[in-house]
Amino acid sequence: RLIVLEFSWSLGPVTYHVGKAFVDHAAYLHALGVAAGTNRYPGVSDDPLQAFRDLAHDIATYCSDFVTGAAVICSAAAETAAIARAARHRRDTARYVGDDAKRSEAREAFEACHYEHVIALLESVQDPSFLDPSDHSRLAIARRRAIR
Repeated sequence: RLIVLEFSWSLGPVTYHVGKAFVDHAAYLHALGVAAGTNRYPGVSDDPLQAFRDLAHDIATYCSDFVTGAAVICSAAAETAAIARAARHRRDTARYVGDDAKRSEAREAFEACHYEHVIALLESVQDPSFLDPSDHSRLAIARRRAIR
C-alpha cells in the first residue's frame, strides 16, 4: 500500500494505491460513505501545513480500511475509478480523433436526408463501439434509404 502526495506550493492530489490500483482521496472517501463536507481535506487555509493536518485527520478518522484493514473498500473504489478513467479516455479519444464530430455531422446529414453521407461518416468512425443506439438506428435507416 502506498499514499502518494503531490506538492507544489501546497498539498495537491492525494492518491491511495493498493498494488497497481489507485483511487483519489475524494473518490475513496465517497466509497467509504463519508458525507460530503464532513471531511477536512481539501480545505481552504493560508497555512500550507494545514492541508497536511487536514489530510492526517481524514486518514485517522475515515481510512482505517486502508491503514489497518484489508483495504477492501479502497480496492473496490480503485476498480470503480479505473472503469471511470477508461470511459473518460474513450470519450476523450473519440473527441480527439474526430469521431464525435463525425457522429454530429451524421445526425445533421440524416436530418437533411443525405443518407450516403451518413453511411460514409458512421462507417469511418475509428471506434464503432462508441456509437450509441441512435447512431446504429440512423446507420440502418440510411442503408435502407440510400440510393446505391
